[in-house]
Amino acid sequence: MSRDWPISKATEEDAEGIASLLAGSWADPFSRLQLGNAESTDSATVMTPRIARQLKAPDMEMFIIRDPATGKIVAVAQWQLPKDEPANKETQEERDERQALEDELYMKRLPEHSNKALIIEFGAGLRKLREEYIGDEKHYLLNNIATHLDYRGQGLASRLIEDILIRADAEKTLVCLETASDNPAMRMYKRLGFEEYGQFTIEDLSKFASQEELYQTKTSSLMKQQDRNESPLFEPGQLAAEAELDRMIENGELENEIPAYDPTEEKLPADKVSVFRPGFTNALFLIKHKVAQRILNAVQALKLKCPSAELDHMEQRIKKLLSPSFGRPVSVGWNGDAGKGKTSSINAVLSVANLAHTSSGSVATYVPVEYLPLGDREAPYAFEPKICLPEEALKCIRDYWEDYYGGMLSDDKDEDDMGATDAVKPARDAFLALFSDIKQFANEETLDDFLGQATSIDDPKILSKLLKWGKERYDKLYQILAMQRGRAFEAQTPDDLGEIMRPYLQTATDPCFEGHENLGLKNSVWPFVKFGRQRVRLTQNYIKTCQVAVMVDEVKRAGDNEPFKQSIFEDIGDDASCKPPLELDEQDALDSLKAHKIVYEQKCKKIGAKCKEPAYKKDPALRAELNDQRDNYKRKRILIGARNRQVKTALKTWFRDKTGVKVPLSVFCVSTTKYMELIEPDDERTLKDPPVFTPESTEIIALRRHLLTLVNKRGQEQSIVNYYRLVKHLLNEMSLACTGFKPMCNRNSLIRFIQEAHESLPDLCRQHRLGFTKLLEPVLEVFSKSMQEWLRKAESKCEKFGNYNANSYGTFLKRHGVHKRPNQKKENWNLTLLDFALGELEPLLTILCSQGRKTFANDLMQAFHNQMDDLERELRFKLDQTQIKLFGEFFENLQLQNKQLEVLVRSAVRTLKEGLLKVGHEVTSLEAKGNPFLRHMKHTYTSIMEQYPPKSGKPAVHINRRTMFKKAVTDPVSGPYQAIKTHIETQASVLLQTADSALKKGCDEIFVEIFHNFDQICPEQEDYAFKALERGKELRGDIEQARQVLEGEVKEALLSAGIKVA
Repeated sequence: MSRDWPISKATEEDAEGIASLLAGSWADPFSRLQLGNAESTDSATVMTPRIARQLKAPDMEMFIIRDPATGKIVAVAQWQLPKDEPANKETQEERDERQALEDELYMKRLPEHSNKALIIEFGAGLRKLREEYIGDEKHYLLNNIATHLDYRGQGLASRLIEDILIRADAEKTLVCLETASDNPAMRMYKRLGFEEYGQFTIEDLSKFASQEELYQTKTSSLMKQQDRNESPLFEPGQLAAEAELDRMIENGELENEIPAYDPTEEKLPADKVSVFRPGFTNALFLIKHKVAQRILNAVQALKLKCPSAELDHMEQRIKKLLSPSFGRPVSVGWNGDAGKGKTSSINAVLSVANLAHTSSGSVATYVPVEYLPLGDREAPYAFEPKICLPEEALKCIRDYWEDYYGGMLSDDKDEDDMGATDAVKPARDAFLALFSDIKQFANEETLDDFLGQATSIDDPKILSKLLKWGKERYDKLYQILAMQRGRAFEAQTPDDLGEIMRPYLQTATDPCFEGHENLGLKNSVWPFVKFGRQRVRLTQNYIKTCQVAVMVDEVKRAGDNEPFKQSIFEDIGDDASCKPPLELDEQDALDSLKAHKIVYEQKCKKIGAKCKEPAYKKDPALRAELNDQRDNYKRKRILIGARNRQVKTALKTWFRDKTGVKVPLSVFCVSTTKYMELIEPDDERTLKDPPVFTPESTEIIALRRHLLTLVNKRGQEQSIVNYYRLVKHLLNEMSLACTGFKPMCNRNSLIRFIQEAHESLPDLCRQHRLGFTKLLEPVLEVFSKSMQEWLRKAESKCEKFGNYNANSYGTFLKRHGVHKRPNQKKENWNLTLLDFALGELEPLLTILCSQGRKTFANDLMQAFHNQMDDLERELRFKLDQTQIKLFGEFFENLQLQNKQLEVLVRSAVRTLKEGLLKVGHEVTSLEAKGNPFLRHMKHTYTSIMEQYPPKSGKPAVHINRRTMFKKAVTDPVSGPYQAIKTHIETQASVLLQTADSALKKGCDEIFVEIFHNFDQICPEQEDYAFKALERGKELRGDIEQARQVLEGEVKEALLSAGIKVA
């Protein structure tokens, strides 16, 4: 891969190859105008000696990348290095005189066929631009960069620039470059963080060439590498200042095309997220390269001269800290009904048309694809497909079979039940798609013949074969993904990515996977879902696993669409501890159309008054057209803004009233179609006829910024703080190990305090675990207090269910309590019965997950801190002042280890919280895998159908079924409500045991370090050997220098990113 090709510094031997590459890359019209029409080989011959001289210059460096297969130079960057300020600064007169002499010498060296006058004037203009915007500030200047035509698009130029950016960041030095304003590479420069600071234009080229030779006027831009904090947006429809209107009319500037919006120019939300600030990246670079790597190099060098076990230990510890451990990427799930714009909004946020595929509105899209942050990888697009668990896949097969059997073959079916008939077609289509290569599924007729042989819903001759064939398909699909495990599919263009993705999408027809051409799938029913309830169920389960949920609906209905509101409440608002993020965009104080109308009329009146002034009477027809157009434009903008505000206010008010959460719900009224139009070039989009929407008013930019804030702020700031502490801790340990003199102490007395502290921590964990168990008591007590009432309501409901006719009742049992009777809404017996308990149970589970775990965490952390503070006090009490001073670094490390205990507790409690939330979801949602209530109910349905099967010949079958069902549901000892209580007790105990084990393991690891540090400062047998003293002396200097960087430059960089470290 070209990304692995090394970058090397060029030497004089490379001059010819560099000259050839540069000459071949100057093919644009303006370059040809400067250099003449000579062949590139002639230009290269002339340039070679000059490049050889530049390679010798102390203020110039060139870096190259070669193709390892051919050895040919395929990319080069020429950098002018920062210059130290001379002792005797030149006057302006001396500088002009020197520059005139240099220009004269340079002109003499230029090839005869070149346009010497143009080259000199253009160079002088650029020089003036640099003097104006850079002055005497030290900087790196990119003089030339080129990539061979056959190797472009592979990120080689980016690598050559990024290499210097890292170096410049470490030196805190500016990086500049000059480029043509129409250079296609401008996009790459802006992506790397460069920002335009000035322009120089040669207005009249006619004095340098004939009209035939003039191809275009050349503009060059000076760019600086900067951090960005806000998003620059062009504002269509904002015509020039009133005083310039006549000039624009005369010059025809109103016909100028408004350029396409470039999303790569957006500035990252550094005001919200520290990770987007340059200080964050700089601190990370300094810790990794100027602290950790530097110490590692010193230890390895010393180890070669005098090996020791202590140096081996140091080396292993440092290697573990060469990079921080950041959290997993945050997954964002889009949810909403069919045809509401989920796919188009994903494409708009990513600013790539047709990247995510749509299902054309026929069914809501379920594409199990995750878009990944690429980090330093070159490919700009990547995705990773997901496949459901095998048991989920086989459950889909069972569900399809049950739908088919219930609608086609069951003797107990209700002939008037249209729902059963509707379920047959999706099931039949799924089987035809999955098993198209099996002769029994060649067409609908052969399918019906084969499946029609079933004598019951559990007939092993049919069901076992379906599950066997389904498992074979699953295994093959899983094998395809396993080959790609740990790596995302990457591509250079959206079209290439689309081709790679195509077989993995639910809309794929005849999917063909490379190396698996005979898979036998007619459609890619990923992951074994395309129709009906299976798709919906798995989609809902997947959304529950996402840390961020984006709910999508049409804006014209979002304010009053009850199903949409319910989706929001179910997905992100059913937890009283829910904390929706703050709104990013500030809304105007205006809150009604009436107020907007007043503002609109005032603006129109002002425009009309301006047009009556004498200076604005030229070309009245055009002026009237422009003002009408502008009035109409502003009116549309006002109406759109008003409607959006009404929608947002309605949803936010409803969410606040529904949940009681004070932090407002984030709502974005986006226009994906208009945004996608704005990022595409359009020669009809002019200042005279601007679009109604700006990129900003589509709200895609605000949504993207919002998602970047959510995705990137999670855990990374805390991760770098922990990284800083761990490195500081290690430096302190190494400093202890290098101490030449060990204090004479009563070692046994001191170490006993450490042992007692270590032994006390498991007891503290057990005590607080028992305290948390008491917080669980209200949840369990509600079963004792309220179960009789739940059972009374359930008995009444069972009596009502028993009034259904025998066919309908049997269908409910066969379908595990879910059925749609003719001319009735779909019913779910399980949900109806579970709701009797949820009203009291849900609030208590919420309190346990939020307040309970917080109390547990705070109390346990305080207990650990108290224990560590007591340990330090006891040790200090046993030491005299001289010994306390020598133990200084040990005590500093003890404080860091105290922080590590805090991190350990937070991690264990976070896992406990996630487990409790999962238990709560399992208990309260019938969609959750492992719901104890549903599991018990399914067992009940199955038992009834087994004991009283269809066609059993007994006239009292219906009565017996009703009696058995009511008894099973209302059993207070072994019924479904008791199953919920047992599940909560069992899972809570498992979670607490897991947390206890994690805490014990973590505490043991931390105290291993404490004992190790103590042995360094107070060993059983001191090492006064000459080699040990020399080794410590040599290494201690490197440690002190690394510590200075950590506590100086690194701390300053983190502070500039808004992160404080102790």
